[in-house]
Amino acid sequence: MFTQPLPLAEISAWHIAGLAIIGLLLFGKRLPEIGKSLGKSVTEFKKGLSGVEDDVNVSKAINAPVQQQPQQQQIADTSHVTAQVPQNTNAKA
Repeated sequence: MFTQPLPLAEISAWHIAGLAIIGLLLFGKRLPEIGKSLGKSVTEFKKGLSGVEDDVNVSKAINAPVQQQPQQQQIADTSHVTAQVPQNTNAKA
């Protein structure tokens, strides 16, 4: 019950080099154009991603609760106030 491994499972460095040579022969003249368009695509993606991050930061700033500065309490000057305690005349000693 021995099964043969799949031919794709035995890819070596020589296979990859052969595919690279065939790719260069087929797309050799267009490789600079492909690289340039790929670079532009990556740049546009990064710009779009930073734009989304800016939108998220702005929406967080808008939706964040406004923190009010604590107001300083004004303490009234009580030096001129005198307390008068009523006398209880009905109290038995």
